[in-house]
Amino acid sequence: YHGEKVAFGTLAQLVLQNSPMDEIETVLGFCQRVGLPVTLAQMGVKEGIDEKIAAVAKATCAEGETIHNMPFAVTPE
Repeated sequence: YHGEKVAFGTLAQLVLQNSPMDEIETVLGFCQRVGLPVTLAQMGVKEGIDEKIAAVAKATCAEGETIHNMPFAVTPE
């Protein structure tokens, strides 16, 4: 579902931005309280994890994607 992906992506972005741990924990706690996924397993990703992460990272960093609006460079690595 779209909202589940948004919640998981929000957590990933907070980590990517090196947000304060208390902010990450606040969002994480909210997600857990309302039943949103906070792990790849909860998102249904249980096999081929490294390959799937690499594919998502590559697609996320493709030319024209909004990840390039971040105030710092983001690469698939």
